[in-house]
Amino acid sequence: MTPEERAEVIAWIQSEHAQRRALNIHAVKRRRPDLLAKVYEVRPYWGWRQALEDAGVPYSEIKVELLKKVRCAICGFEGAELASHLNSRHGLTGAQYHEQYPGAEVSAERQRAKRRRKGRLSLSHWEPLYSDEYIMDRVWQHHLRGHPLNTTWVYRNDLNLWQHIHRQGRNWEAFVTDLGIPYPKACAVAVHAPEPDETLARLRSLSAELGQAPTYAWLEKNEPNLAYAVRKHFGRIRAALQQAGLVAPKRKKAPRRAMGEDEALERIRVLMQEGVVITPEVIRVRESRLHGAISRLLGGYPAVRRRVGAHDPARPQLPRLSPEEVKTRIRERAAAGLGLRHQDIRKGPHRDTGLIESIITHYGTLAKAVTAAGLPVEKSSQRRKRERREWVIETIRRRHSEKLPLHHQTLATEEGGPELMKQGHIAFNSWRKALAAAGVEAESPTAEKDRAREEEKIRRAAERKRAAAAREQAKARKKAALAKKRAAQALKRAQAKEQAAKARAEAKEQAAKARAEAKEQAAKARAEAKEQAAKARAEAREQAAKAKAEAKALTKKSAAPKARRSSEKKTPQQRPPAAPKVSAPKPPEIIHPPETVLAWLKKRRSQGQPLIRKALWAGSAADRDWVRAAERAFGSWRLALRAAGIDGQGVLPSREKIIAEMRRLAKIDSELLSVSGLLSGDLNRRRLHRAIMKEFGSLQTAWVEAGLVSESPLPSIIRGRGRPPGSKNKPKSRSRDDEPDFDDAHLDVIARIRARAASGAPMRYQAMVSGPIARRDPDLYRAATRLFGGWKQALRAAGVPVR
Repeated sequence: MTPEERAEVIAWIQSEHAQRRALNIHAVKRRRPDLLAKVYEVRPYWGWRQALEDAGVPYSEIKVELLKKVRCAICGFEGAELASHLNSRHGLTGAQYHEQYPGAEVSAERQRAKRRRKGRLSLSHWEPLYSDEYIMDRVWQHHLRGHPLNTTWVYRNDLNLWQHIHRQGRNWEAFVTDLGIPYPKACAVAVHAPEPDETLARLRSLSAELGQAPTYAWLEKNEPNLAYAVRKHFGRIRAALQQAGLVAPKRKKAPRRAMGEDEALERIRVLMQEGVVITPEVIRVRESRLHGAISRLLGGYPAVRRRVGAHDPARPQLPRLSPEEVKTRIRERAAAGLGLRHQDIRKGPHRDTGLIESIITHYGTLAKAVTAAGLPVEKSSQRRKRERREWVIETIRRRHSEKLPLHHQTLATEEGGPELMKQGHIAFNSWRKALAAAGVEAESPTAEKDRAREEEKIRRAAERKRAAAAREQAKARKKAALAKKRAAQALKRAQAKEQAAKARAEAKEQAAKARAEAKEQAAKARAEAKEQAAKARAEAREQAAKAKAEAKALTKKSAAPKARRSSEKKTPQQRPPAAPKVSAPKPPEIIHPPETVLAWLKKRRSQGQPLIRKALWAGSAADRDWVRAAERAFGSWRLALRAAGIDGQGVLPSREKIIAEMRRLAKIDSELLSVSGLLSGDLNRRRLHRAIMKEFGSLQTAWVEAGLVSESPLPSIIRGRGRPPGSKNKPKSRSRDDEPDFDDAHLDVIARIRARAASGAPMRYQAMVSGPIARRDPDLYRAATRLFGGWKQALRAAGVPVR
């Protein structure tokens, strides 16, 4: 803490004290907990008491504020005590309440301050209540006074401090060192209490050594372990000595010194100066020794008052009653149930001194006055007998109302029971008569057990009722939760159906648009290809005609002259050389630049047309020209595809390119991304299907990853029916009453199956896969197996008889 912060704390304390606000720790903690925390974080230790002293405010002059009520942490009820409230309203004990709400109090601050024990301490208290902050201040004050703060000293001299620390589960040494106090070397030693036999033997040996039995004060000073054993096993030193066969030492009483005459007179004068009236009633109660000296030495109170010059106290004149008034007053006291004994009338709480004086004046004795008033005189023996009877009856009725045992066998073993039965026998001659006089039936020895058994039955029945009610409540809560869950699931399914319907409608619209665009682009491409092919054929014809003309001209020029019509023969050397054979020249190849080749490749790619070299080379002459142009421009077909940004056909595309290709096909037609669309398409789409299965494991996962559909529900175009190919588990049987819910893909397969059956083509799966080429249809077989779980299931769905 900086000097400025310390000055701020001191200024706040002075301001609060000037305004007469409470500055005890509990009050400050309610108003400024942050300020109190700062004070106790200071090291070297400062503390709240030292802060008040630095502010010039003595702790004895501060205003103390304690709350009169405490609030229940469960329901907010306020009261001075919460024990009965917690038990009646919440069924909790104080320990259970503290366990559920740590730090909560059961009693108000003022009530706890009243219950704090007072005793002799080496350091008196200055706070009305214990708190963590007060504990730290108290330990620091012990340290300033030089007290040895080891565990033994604290346990003996400030037990509440020790209990408060250990009740929190904290170590005393760690607590002291945290305050910056070096822990002393002298640590507590565990007290070893000897056994009872060892204790008695040790007392006998000490008596032999000392010559007399030891006192408890001597043991506590010289033999603390033995003193602890005596207190633990026997309770008192006299009981331990009696069992050891020793005589307890007599207690030495200080001789009582008698007060002398001069001392008595001096004390009387001091009392007169203090305003004390010198009368027997006052002096007997105030100073018994002085009263004895006045009676023994000074001749009585009148003589003492004359010697010291004091006036006799004026005696009040009591009203004198006539004999009739005395009788009337006695009858009134008897009717009111007041005592008619001499001490009751003179000294009791309902005393009537004037009545007793008038009785003595007119009748001489109280008995004669009571007889004159027409009331019986009760003897002391009769009164004692009546009081004994009333006490026995009242005690029996109280025990009966508290459901305590009243059988003589049980009472004989309880504390106070033998005395009660003895008084009952004296007052009523037998215990059974005493019970009858109290209006209580005599109990059997097993009455208490029977009563406990009945109470246990009632308790168990109540517990069963509570358990049944709790089970019913749990069932009701479970049913409500289940109904709520089902309603939420139904709402979720309805929302999912709506979303699926919207998705299917949007997908159909997008597919229709994509198909229309694809048709337009394909028509344009076919028209352009026809024009280019016509131009190429015309150019080829022109070049071929030119080549033929040139060849003919060359043939004519090089031809030999006609042979003379002579009969002479020419030698081979004389024959002219034969003219060379000239074949018709091949049409020139069409050379496309690299930019045109790249544009052509990208265009085919966007239209979904195959880009496999084998497929293009087996196609038209124009496709071969493009393949030659690509290889001539880039060196190979693979390099041309790579230059156009298209992966080679041998390596499967990556995850990102698969997703991009799926999104491109979805824009054209979502049907192309179904299992049947991929497997019945060109080589590129079959290759895409292999890449999807390798990268994602299923078509459904690929659709979700591509963002084409949410996780639930999946569109019918990619939902499988029945079991997947290769599965050994049979599909679940479906009753004839169930109506199949087929989507567009299923209906397309069913239509193709029915058309094939109508044409008279064989429907067995061997003919579909490995039969004659003209009758094969492997794409239909794969789509049907994928969607319906098998070829026979597909035939049954289409209504075609299975053979």
